[in-house]
Amino acid sequence: MKKRVKGHLYFIHDFKRCSDGNYRYVGTDDGTLFSASYGRTKLYASELPEWFVYGRYYKRFGYISTKGIKALKYKPNWHTNHFLKDDRLMVSYDKTECELGDDWDHTTWVWGLEILDVLKGAQIYSNYDITPIICQLKKKIEWLRKAHPDEYSEEQWHFDLDKWKQEPFKNGLPPRYVAVSINPCPENEGKETLYGSEEEIKKFIESLPNNNGKLMNETIREIRYIKKSFDYMEGFELKCINSQGEPYELNFYSALLSQILLRDGDKFELCASGEIIRFKYRKKGCQVWAESSDLNTNLIVEKTNSEGTGFKTRAFIRVKTYDSAKEAVSEMWNLILSMETVVKYIFGAIPTTPRLISDSLVGVQQEDFSEEEARKERLKKNEG
Repeated sequence: MKKRVKGHLYFIHDFKRCSDGNYRYVGTDDGTLFSASYGRTKLYASELPEWFVYGRYYKRFGYISTKGIKALKYKPNWHTNHFLKDDRLMVSYDKTECELGDDWDHTTWVWGLEILDVLKGAQIYSNYDITPIICQLKKKIEWLRKAHPDEYSEEQWHFDLDKWKQEPFKNGLPPRYVAVSINPCPENEGKETLYGSEEEIKKFIESLPNNNGKLMNETIREIRYIKKSFDYMEGFELKCINSQGEPYELNFYSALLSQILLRDGDKFELCASGEIIRFKYRKKGCQVWAESSDLNTNLIVEKTNSEGTGFKTRAFIRVKTYDSAKEAVSEMWNLILSMETVVKYIFGAIPTTPRLISDSLVGVQQEDFSEEEARKERLKKNEG
């Protein structure tokens, strides 16, 4: 049964003052959303309709509805050299522009680039004529080019409003997630359940060798998305046992870990996917470290460079199954638990004693960075 969506604005987390006096983003303990009107809900982001748009609203990340909009008013800022950052779009769901008059104080306000997403959504889902606001935006662009030519000349700034109008609407909602069972190691008989977006899983299956073409006929079943996170891990070490039973050490300079929480029936699955950016290893008792490795024959893993110093998983792998979302969400902060699973698949190793060898363990939540932004930030830091 579909849950009823009553509000127009939902947040992934709240912005609260904690006991130490500092303000922090605080999420729910089970991954559900906050409503701007009545607090905590039982809704997940994956249950929101397609007319909700992801973005940053009122200093918090969340989703705003673009359906049922009765009035829009754009207020550009003519005192700064920013495009949209300091502008605002006022949104009314209950009164028309005539009914509001000059009183827009109690409407919903949107700032920054989210203005463009809301405008396009309003045009599609509210059948709202955004032509007058587009004219205002063009005037703002013309003003920026004249007032700040060093930053907004044709050569320096290439934004094209007409081209933007032709681009497809992207709401930023979680994609459809699925699970599929395959045999990742051709020499073994066992099967493994892999998780990911429908697009990712289909692309993965299509990329498999010809002798695995029969996997295209496997049943892909839909599962419910709950929560996702991206995390950097720096300076950590795992003592492992390889597939031949030999003990050795893995020392990681840096890695990117993605975790996802999914609901499969009445169970909650914590899954992980990882990219090892740089590492070294040695057998126990050996003084020499090696900085490249041959992969075990695992279809889930691929090299990210020809030198053999970087690897990543091609789908999400199950880490642990839980009976409640609350328990699963609390364990998403245990990065070593998920990284152990990733290491097992990439190196064919069984971790025995994980150990951090520096304090530079950094976690970045999904609502703060996209996966691509997270990777760029990590590489930038490595270069520094």
